Amino acid sequence: MGIEEHIFKEYENLIHYAISHYYPYRIHVEYEDLFQIASIALINAWRRYNPARGASFVTYALLHLKSALYKEIRRNTAQKRSGSVVSLFQEVGENRTRFIDLIPDPDTIEGYNLYRKGGRPMASQKSTRPVPVAPVVTKLDLSLFVVFNASNAMTTRNAAYITVTKTGKVTMSAEVGKRYRAGETIEVLFNQVGTILVIRSSGAGIRCRQNGKNSEGKIISCASAKVYLESKQVPLPARFRAEWEEELQAWVGRQ
Repeated sequence: MGIEEHIFKEYENLIHYAISHYYPYRIHVEYEDLFQIASIALINAWRRYNPARGASFVTYALLHLKSALYKEIRRNTAQKRSGSVVSLFQEVGENRTRFIDLIPDPDTIEGYNLYRKGGRPMASQKSTRPVPVAPVVTKLDLSLFVVFNASNAMTTRNAAYITVTKTGKVTMSAEVGKRYRAGETIEVLFNQVGTILVIRSSGAGIRCRQNGKNSEGKIISCASAKVYLESKQVPLPARFRAEWEEELQAWVGRQ
């Protein structure tokens, strides 16, 4: 396997992420065409990448992918819009009928005269008014409804969750954050697909701080977590419902 093929296999998920994240609607262009364009852009980005400039390869490659995809979509959109102009007075058919003669005259429509006032079509006084229809009233059977009240409602104040924001912050709710002191170092772990998150104390971790003056919640800055989830096509902000694992001595969050 060549080095370029290895790069493609390693960052293939980044191509899918760039297409679905930046251009989810993909008007006038097929997904396979965008994938091919993005694959070429990925290899070109690898050839031009200079780590001495400080940016990670994922960040640098995403810029190349976004630019290449934008140019391809713009080119295809321009081709779809281009076309020929046909005159209304052009003659068609064996009897050489003009296009304009095929358009019905609205003044000949019985009971309805179409005219323009301020650029909007308006109906004349001869147009019939719609007959009002009585609303259909149905009786609701509340016995089939699920009830939420004071006995079963969950409050966010006591909920345990961890969130990775779009700006690269990892925030912990008060229930999670109260296990750590402000200034304590914490490390963040993810599974291979970015659906399970683990945070735990670590001497080599990131220093946390209090998230608000009157809150026990904590927050750490971890831009790498944001980039990793984006490469796994996990939408941000990503919230993980957390549970304390006594055996691991860590919080485990699942989406």
